[in-house]
Amino acid sequence: MASRSKRQSLRRLVFTWFFLFTLVPLFVLAFVVQKQYQKSINLQIKDRLTIHVRELEGLFGQDRREMEEFLQNSVQDKSLIYYLSTREPEALKATLSDKIQRYGQKEVKVYTHAGQAFVHFNKSYQSIHGQLDLPYHLREKLENQSNINRVIFQKRGKSENVLTLSIIQKILGVQQRTVGYIETVLPVDLRFLAKMNTAIGAEIVFFDSNGKVLLGTLPRSIDRMNLSDRFLRGQNSFFEFSVSEIPYAFISTAMSWGDTDFLIGVGSSKEAAEISIRKVNYMIIFTFLSFLVFLSVMSFYFVREVISPIEALIKASKRLKETREAAYIPNKSQTEIADLVDSFNEMSLQIVESDQKMKKQLELLEQASSKIKKTQNQLVQTAKLASLGELVAGIAHELNNPIGFIYSNIGHLKEYSNTLFKLIDKIDGIEELKKDEDYDYIKKDLPRLIQSCEEGSNRAKDIVLGLRNFSRADEEQTQPFEVNQGIESTLRLLGGEIKNKIEVKKDYKEVPMINCNINQMKQVFMNILNNACQAMPDGGTLKIGTEFISDQKEICIKMSDTGTGIEKDNLEKIFDPFYTTKSVGEGTGLGLSISYGIIKSHGGHIDVESEIGVGTEFKIYLPIYRE
Repeated sequence: MASRSKRQSLRRLVFTWFFLFTLVPLFVLAFVVQKQYQKSINLQIKDRLTIHVRELEGLFGQDRREMEEFLQNSVQDKSLIYYLSTREPEALKATLSDKIQRYGQKEVKVYTHAGQAFVHFNKSYQSIHGQLDLPYHLREKLENQSNINRVIFQKRGKSENVLTLSIIQKILGVQQRTVGYIETVLPVDLRFLAKMNTAIGAEIVFFDSNGKVLLGTLPRSIDRMNLSDRFLRGQNSFFEFSVSEIPYAFISTAMSWGDTDFLIGVGSSKEAAEISIRKVNYMIIFTFLSFLVFLSVMSFYFVREVISPIEALIKASKRLKETREAAYIPNKSQTEIADLVDSFNEMSLQIVESDQKMKKQLELLEQASSKIKKTQNQLVQTAKLASLGELVAGIAHELNNPIGFIYSNIGHLKEYSNTLFKLIDKIDGIEELKKDEDYDYIKKDLPRLIQSCEEGSNRAKDIVLGLRNFSRADEEQTQPFEVNQGIESTLRLLGGEIKNKIEVKKDYKEVPMINCNINQMKQVFMNILNNACQAMPDGGTLKIGTEFISDQKEICIKMSDTGTGIEKDNLEKIFDPFYTTKSVGEGTGLGLSISYGIIKSHGGHIDVESEIGVGTEFKIYLPIYRE
């Protein structure tokens, strides 16, 4: 019976199935739900921040429109032009105060046509001293355009940054001559950002074009935080970072003020969202653990009601197989497993009874099989030898004639070539021709070629002679036989198997002849020697010896190899018909069976010894010839 592969534990298999088809899908589902929930939270935050960005853009747009309307109204005011031309600052401030209130301006600066600071006050109408003049390069720009935008980043004290956004417009008087300049300022400081924060309900951070934080409503640590490695350029870019271990989500939007580009980040804390996500995670873990406990209880019940009875059946089956005694299993189950246990108990009793009957039948079959084997050996051996004899005889006959022609003509060829060489040596005047045709080399090489042909023809002649001896007629008759000569004849036929890879060591003693069927005995030698060659595919040593055992009146023939060897369990089977250890297509399993029958029919016997990795030795004992 073929060996079975290692079985898996049913208990382990059930737990593995529960794990793969329940816990793993549940874990994957929980993971996907958690990720989708977190993604949904981020998407909601992003949508809310997008709305805040639009609100912030609207507020800045409104401030810009009010600044532009204020400037447009101011430069067209003739009183303002007059007071600026006559250098009357108080009258100029009185003229601008109503406009500042109406348009909601934060800070206003007025310069003379030479760019000198003239008036500077805020929305509370408080004059601001120490203002700077208008730079020359800005005045140059205003020569070619009506207004320009300016951005100034300042530090107010040690802890506050201010981003100043302003629009400067020139004031034209009579004959379109420049009489001065007016600048309205939007100071973006913490107070301004706090109002924006209250208006839109979100945190606001200003970045420069490199992603560096300028100012914002977050704690002070954000001012020192450079986000250039995380900052995502483009409109509505979403990014996250933590401030004082509090997670924030931000959307950045680009903003231009004149020639200056900067970005505004609008964000909100994700702390509440993180708490919500943790609650969902706790719920998922609780559900997972609850389901795990439920599966454990179900698995325990399944093991007790199904697997344990099945394991008891398996153990009882093994015990029945080993002891061949009836095995009884107590039936405790209340399910269909109980029917299975009852059926097994009945089956075990029937198997024991069947075994007893089978043993009796087996004895009768063995007796009949012995008779059949003897008859079968005789039939197979007769047919095989008959076919082989006809085949060998035909081959020997066909090869004999052409080989005879070659062998008989070799002598004449040698004699004729010597004669030709003598004649050529006596001819004068052909030395130049001899040199051109390499006559000296031909004279030396031709005898060697003829010698090699002669050796080859002798070899072929010996092979044909071996075939003729092997297929000699009167195969059904017994006659005296020289054992050593018969072994040599068989070795010649196996020359192709032995040549260049197997070393043959012979130890022939002088032994008496035996009385046998010659072809049958050669068949025995052929089978054993051929098997020995096949057992040494990579080469080895083949030992053959004969000796006479005088006290037993028999001879012993020893044949051993250094091949792979035969396992001990198989030694008793090698003489069984159709049994073979060779691969499919390499053997019929009849060679040793036929040999065994031939030796027995001649009154002899055969022994075999083998060891794995060392080799195999056959000993054939045959009675000597008696007249």
